[in-house]
Amino acid sequence: MTTNSIRIPFALLTAVAFSTSLNAAMFLWDSNAGGNGHYYEPIPTSAGLSWATAKADAESKGGYLATITSSAENAFVFSLINSPDYWEYRYDYNTSSGPIIGGFQLNKDDEPAGNFSWV
Repeated sequence: MTTNSIRIPFALLTAVAFSTSLNAAMFLWDSNAGGNGHYYEPIPTSAGLSWATAKADAESKGGYLATITSSAENAFVFSLINSPDYWEYRYDYNTSSGPIIGGFQLNKDDEPAGNFSWV
C-alpha cells in the first residue's frame, strides 16, 4: 500500500483536522492550550465502513485520518469520541468498534502488532 503526502493539517476520526474552521462539527485543538492548531471532525463509524473508505472520505474533504502523535493528542481526540454515539458493540462477534484513525498495517501477515504506519 502506498500513501500520498497530505499537506493540510486536518484529521478525520473517521476525525478530520483542518487549518481553518470549516463548520460547527469541527473541534480545534488550540495551540494556545498546548495543541497543534488542527481541527478535528469526529464522525460516528457506521457498520461496514472500511478504513479505505474512511480515508477516501477524509481526503475528499481536504483532510486525512487522524494521526495520534502524543499522549496529549490521544487524550484530546478521545475526549471528542468518548460517547456511545461513536462506538458500536457487535453481540454476534463479541467485539466493539469505533472511529477510524490513520494507522494502518503495511503487511497483515505481521499480526498481531507488527509493521504499523500512519497515513
